[in-house]
Amino acid sequence: MKKFYFILPFIFGLLSIVPAKAQNQNFNLVGGMGATFLNRPAKFLFNVEGQFGLSKIATFTAGFQSWEQKSQATFGVRLYPTDGLFFRARGLFWSSADVALGGGFQKSLDNRWLAEISTDYYMNADRLGVQLGIGYRF
Repeated sequence: MKKFYFILPFIFGLLSIVPAKAQNQNFNLVGGMGATFLNRPAKFLFNVEGQFGLSKIATFTAGFQSWEQKSQATFGVRLYPTDGLFFRARGLFWSSADVALGGGFQKSLDNRWLAEISTDYYMNADRLGVQLGIGYRF
């Protein structure tokens, strides 16, 4: 069953591929800080993520996340059903593996800068993470 959870982000990614026009493609670099909690004391969470927009509704992501002295590479997909609101699925890999399912809201501050708030449930770790982030659009 755990192997199925690791495949979920890739399944969502394949289902979300929509032909994109050049003006819909963009690249964002977002850094976020927050905390993880759920049945344990809160722990500091740090995340840096690159987001490549394939279309108005689909974005592939890759990045780095650190919490509890554990660092992981992240790969996933975001789906935007409306402007700003997103749902995401990510696989986390390195010394251990996990799957994070969540969502959030991203707001453009101007043509280049953006802010976001997100939350994720880490399935294997049984933890909930909440983050605030700021990003730059290239």
